[in-house]
Order: sequence, then C-alpha cells, then structure tokens
Amino acid sequence: MFNFVPVSLKKVAMRNALFTLFLVMLFGTVSAQDVVFQTLATKGTCMVQRGTDPDEYENLKTGTKLYTNDKIIITGDESYLGLVSTTGNALELAKGGVYDVNTLKSTLVSKTSSVAEKYVEFLVQDMSKTNESTTANMKFTGSVERSLGDNDIELFLPKESKITKEMATMIWYPKENQDAYKLSITNMFEESVFSVQTEESEVEVDFSGLSMEPGETYLVKVSSVAQPNVTSGTVSLHVPSEARVNTVTEEVNAIRAETPEGSAIQEMVLAKYYEENELYVNAIPHFQNAIELQPDVTRFREAYNEFLFEIGLRPRN
Repeated sequence: MFNFVPVSLKKVAMRNALFTLFLVMLFGTVSAQDVVFQTLATKGTCMVQRGTDPDEYENLKTGTKLYTNDKIIITGDESYLGLVSTTGNALELAKGGVYDVNTLKSTLVSKTSSVAEKYVEFLVQDMSKTNESTTANMKFTGSVERSLGDNDIELFLPKESKITKEMATMIWYPKENQDAYKLSITNMFEESVFSVQTEESEVEVDFSGLSMEPGETYLVKVSSVAQPNVTSGTVSLHVPSEARVNTVTEEVNAIRAETPEGSAIQEMVLAKYYEENELYVNAIPHFQNAIELQPDVTRFREAYNEFLFEIGLRPRN
C-alpha cells in the first residue's frame, strides 16, 4: 500500500526544513561574529568582565576569547596585554584602566591583505598550545640538543636554513682560551663570498651586499684565528629563487604595515612568518627583539625557547 503525501504538505515540510537551516546558519554566524579578540600574551593583572554576566570576572591568559560588550580590566602600568582580532589585527595595551571591547574594535584599521591575518592566526595557535611534549623532552634531556655541539666551536645557528638578502647575525658560543675568531662564508666550491675576523662571539652580516646567487647554497664556518684547526661545524644557507625572495619582501612589508609599529607583537608575527617559511636565521632576531621589548612576558620567551628546541638549539644565557 502506498503512503500518499499531498504536494502541498511536502512543500510545507521543505519550507520548514529550509527555515530551520536558515536559523542555524544565522545564529551560528552571529555567535561566531561575537568573538572580537583572542588573548596572545599577558603580564601582570589582566581580567575580563563578561558582558553577558557583569558579575563574572576571568583572568586573561593566552587563547582567552573576548566578546562584544566585554570589558577588559588592567591593573597598574607595569601590566601588559597583547590581543589579536578575528580579522588578524593586533593590539597592545600597556596602561592600567578599563577598556571596552566594542570601543577597541572600533579603533581597528581595515587591512589591505590577508598575509598578517594568516601569520597572526598561526602565532595564536602555537602560543595557545600547552607544548607538554616539548617541555617534557627538554626536561628529559636536561637541555636542548645542540645542533652543532660536538665541534670545537659551537654555532648558535641551525644546521641549515634558508636566508634572505637582508641583515642577519651569525652567532656562536665563546670558546675558552680563544681571543679572536674568523667567520667565513663560502660557496659550494669553497670560494669565499665573505670573511671577517672579530674578538666578539657574533657578527652582523649584510647579506644584501654579498654575491650570493638565487637558488644556490652557501656554507658558514667559524674558526680560531690563533688555532685554525679549532673550528665549528658547517651551516648550510640556502638562497631562495629570485621570485620567492620578492614574495618574501612583499609579505614582510605587508606584515609591518598591518601590525603595530615597533611592538612586541609585530616582532612575534615576523618571527612566526620567517619560521613558517624555514628562514630560521632571519627569525631568531625577531624573537629576541620581542623579548627585549617585553622581557617579563613569559609566553614570548617560552615561544622562543620552543622554536630553538625545534631547530636543534639551546637557549643562550
């Protein structure tokens, strides 16, 4: 026996189903739009008073979401709060006071590209992790494994890295009884492209002035001036293609234009950009700059140490 359903009832049922789907999509979208900021890092006393319940207060920590109508409460001028918006904007608050989330949202500038948003999101995801496995491994080994630690001179550089033609610092650990060092950069045929002697344990190199060809690999080595046989291991630096270098330059400029100038957040986003693109040598100084700008924000220091661990280095004292 056939079950007959009038066409009109079928239409009503379909309309009801479509209406229900519309409501789900509508309220789902509204709920998602209610999130305005996520907390990136904090220092001192930073809390949120929830707009949905003014009696509810919550200490802010990395990953905490802030909604429309919430109020941020910062105590003292030594506190710090780094925020990122759902649209990829970054914001720093470093003065005590009460801040309305809606008011802060109104100060955000529309962005012209999605580059900063992409790497801000990467940064938030990474800094929101507990990193339990990394911490456990670091505790087990006692210290981070040294990538080139079995040599006479230990370089504070990964075994290999891509490099862009800009300023970068070549760093190593001082060696006992060695007063002067020679830093050498050669091509794969051992032809010199840069060489300098120094009594310091680091040298800032302007790679834009060196004859390094796109797509080629170059070798970095440090030796003792007094005892040339006392040397470091060799680090490989890979120069990306010219097209890729141009893309990196454009994207770095976009990040600089769309993050607070001279801020710790800007430095952290740049560090994350270079890290994700395997430009590890370029990433290191940006992590260091962020820590210098906000030395008491422990999450920035932890993120840097986790980065060093991943590329086989140990933190410098």
